[in-house]
Amino acid sequence: MSTLKEQLRDDLTAAMKSRDELVKSTLRMTLTAVHNVEVAGTQARELDDAEILQVITKEAKKRAESADVQPARSSAISPVSSAMASR
Repeated sequence: MSTLKEQLRDDLTAAMKSRDELVKSTLRMTLTAVHNVEVAGTQARELDDAEILQVITKEAKKRAESADVQPARSSAISPVSSAMASR
């Protein structure tokens, strides 16, 4: 197992023990993304640290783009929600 993946698992264990829900959910999503890449394709394989960093970077980019879109979406929904709530 790669050292970066071991570190992610150790950090997840520490987050679980300290009951840090944000860190725990973030690490779980990261490890799941790494696992999905490992089992994709015709044969399962273990990623090295460089490949794991690529997966983490890709996932971080997805989350950043989603966060950029989210405020615009919620402001567009707010007038509709408040109009429905006043009924």
